[in-house]
Amino acid sequence: MYKDVTSYYQNLGSNSRGADWVYNARNDDRAWLRYVVNGQTRYHCLAPHSDIGFTSSATVTGIKIETAKAC
Repeated sequence: MYKDVTSYYQNLGSNSRGADWVYNARNDDRAWLRYVVNGQTRYHCLAPHSDIGFTSSATVTGIKIETAKAC
């Protein structure tokens, strides 16, 4: 679990990297996810208490937590 609000992306460790499913359990903070699909880096904003599933072609590589609720 990543807890720190940062201005940069935290690289995911070996247990989290390439996750198929991500849930943002934070109450008031959005989470930006960095992932790679077919060699292209992409980003997705995840609002508090929401989730997203990724296909096998996507590899989640990082997370950035910000103190805003809305994406």
